[in-house]
Amino acid sequence: DTAGLRRQARIAKDDALEGMSVAASIAAIKRAQVVASVVDATQPLTHQDLNIAKLAASEGKPVALIVNKWDLIPQAQRAPLRAHIRERADTLLPALRSLPIICISALAATDNPDDRGLSSIIRSAIQLRQKATAEPTSTRRLTLWLKDFVARVPPPSPRGRGGRVVLGMMVQTAVAPPTFLIFGTWQSPSEAWERALRRQLRAALHLGGVPIRIRYKGSSRAAQKSLKSS
Repeated sequence: DTAGLRRQARIAKDDALEGMSVAASIAAIKRAQVVASVVDATQPLTHQDLNIAKLAASEGKPVALIVNKWDLIPQAQRAPLRAHIRERADTLLPALRSLPIICISALAATDNPDDRGLSSIIRSAIQLRQKATAEPTSTRRLTLWLKDFVARVPPPSPRGRGGRVVLGMMVQTAVAPPTFLIFGTWQSPSEAWERALRRQLRAALHLGGVPIRIRYKGSSRAAQKSLKSS
């Protein structure tokens, strides 16, 4: 619950109890398998909310966004507000793009039949955990996907070096978080190209709300041949 986490600079130096509480909350994020980030529907996605979600993503934790106090939002404003939260979350939290958004009220039952409070949160957490720990995607499928992506979105050549960038096979090396290794002649992609790569790979593997990690390694001849012959 981000309401219990303030920036360290705002915690009084003599407030040892609050300092310990913040430290415990951060430790809980690091231990968690899935993080349910609770935000206020009347002030959704504040700077602090974003910081907590980014911390969870940096730790490789899947995140569900729980929008509390939904009962305070007039019925006519709920759909536009939910769309606004979705747009802000996808824009400001690209590492968690398409994360689940669950609107609840801790005091009153929600009018939205798709959001059933605690049961929705638990169901979403289970689904996120299953995505994060799913059996690794086959190397053949990933390599074919990479070949198609590179054809649609060619990687820019390294500045000042010239020549064509060759990317070979893609391998999933770990789960929780899903981690991918790309073999190629280029080990330092541009930020824009890698953002596109992450966004489309996450969509292709249905990993909304699950952070992914991508690493690069100088290719062997076999890796390059793998891409050319697929």
